[in-house]
Amino acid sequence: MICIIEIISTKIKALGDLINSNKLRKIPVITKSGEIIGRVKAVRMNKFSVEGIQVSRPWSFFSSTFIDKSLIKVFNQNEAVLNINPVTALKGLAVYDTSGRRLGTVRKIIREGNSNNFKSLVVKNRFYSRAILIEKDKIDIMKKNIILNIDYLEYTDSIKRQKEREKKRK
Repeated sequence: MICIIEIISTKIKALGDLINSNKLRKIPVITKSGEIIGRVKAVRMNKFSVEGIQVSRPWSFFSSTFIDKSLIKVFNQNEAVLNINPVTALKGLAVYDTSGRRLGTVRKIIREGNSNNFKSLVVKNRFYSRAILIEKDKIDIMKKNIILNIDYLEYTDSIKRQKEREKKRK
């Protein structure tokens, strides 16, 4: 069946120049460093213009991330390329200290409001293990893994010694 679309517009002469928003769903969303972080779930608009995209992550059925249009470098029918590496993509990465000890994976990101900055990461080794809070200034490298600029055991021992000294002073 052929569908004929009549155009009523002073600006648009042919629909071939426009992108069908249905075709934008499920295209890959690529970070500044070239990693695919998910797929477009929805294009979010205000009354008359696109404001951003909602990205579904491959490992989560129940959550997604909204990316503002100012953070999108390329947006076409094949891909959405960001001009940032979203901090939300840190979730699930392995964390190692300077001695090569694996501390666990990032379970939660404590962000600074809705910006792309974070204060600290919550790391757990197993579901039932105690969470470790890692401040941003203790992180050296954030790529495929996160590498700290400290030896975690030495760091925790120094904190314990400092607390003991404070107790003795009181």
